[in-house]
Amino acid sequence: MSEETRKAVRFPVKARVVYKWVDQAGTQHVGEGRTLNISERGVLVSSHEGPPEGANLELTLFLPPVSTNLPGVTVLMDGRVVRIEKGERLNYADRFAVESHTRLEE
Repeated sequence: MSEETRKAVRFPVKARVVYKWVDQAGTQHVGEGRTLNISERGVLVSSHEGPPEGANLELTLFLPPVSTNLPGVTVLMDGRVVRIEKGERLNYADRFAVESHTRLEE
């Protein structure tokens, strides 16, 4: 993990995420999971079936509302899988880290 990545502040946001990628044979895959944390540089996702390391992804994050008076927010993000953590116990999902192609800024 690079020093620049470690400096990114991570927020423990739990949100539904849908992700898509195309494999080397040209087949499109769609998966769903939950975010574990989010930073301006990327996101850590927990899922039972994740993409391979190095895959380019299109993600849709469904962020929860921050107030009862506000709606949730949908964020679209393109990125690349930079790390995979395999679940070693029953009912423990795999985790994968996605680095955004562009910073998630306003």
